This record gives sequence, structure tokens and C-alpha cells, in this order.
Amino acid sequence: MEKGNIIIWNKKKETFLLVADYAENEKNIVLQRLCIISFIGLCAISFIFISLVLGIDIELLFFNYSIGLCYGLTFGALMTTALYSTEQLFKIRQYIKQKNIMKMVSIISFSICVILFVLSLLA
Repeated sequence: MEKGNIIIWNKKKETFLLVADYAENEKNIVLQRLCIISFIGLCAISFIFISLVLGIDIELLFFNYSIGLCYGLTFGALMTTALYSTEQLFKIRQYIKQKNIMKMVSIISFSICVILFVLSLLA
């Protein structure tokens, strides 16, 4: 009887270790992605500061779009870092995994991009 309890305890222990490893691996993946996003945001804000210090002419269309893109990247990196530091990012990720709403989000975002593209062609 005691041998059976030891086997069950070992299986439970292995299960707990696997769950802990999975949680740690997922946290490391999110942290690596956060580092990449933060680096992109840092590069974007550096580009903005350099362009402001050098006084590059904003009348160039490509440059104007580049500055807007850099502002967006910087804001996105800042928001992602804020969500990570408040641990809301993990809650959002778990909610997306549970509800499997990623397809719906991708369809909505693609349709918004198409609508904005068509509106930009009409303007």
C-alpha cells in the first residue's frame, strides 16, 4: 500500500514540475519578446530625437511618414511595457488562449486596414 502511495506522489511531483517549467518557459518567451519590442521602441525614439536635433526638413513625404511610424512604434513599445509591468499582458494572453479569439481579432484588424487603404486612395 505504501509503495502505491510513493508512486502516486512521484507522478504528482513530476506533474507539478512540468507545470512549473511550462509557466517559466512562457514567462521567458514573453520577456524575450518584450526586450525586442523595447529595443525597437528605443531605436524609434532615437531616430525621432536625432531628426529633431539635426533639424531635418519635415516637408519630405517619406520623412514625415517615417516620423509618424516612429511615434507609433514608440507608443506601442511604451504601452506593451506598461502592460507587462502590471502583469496585464499575461491575463490578456490567457484570455486569448481560452477564448481563441485571435482569428476574430486578425479579421477585424485586416478589415480595418483594407478600409483605411481604400479611404486613403479616395482622398
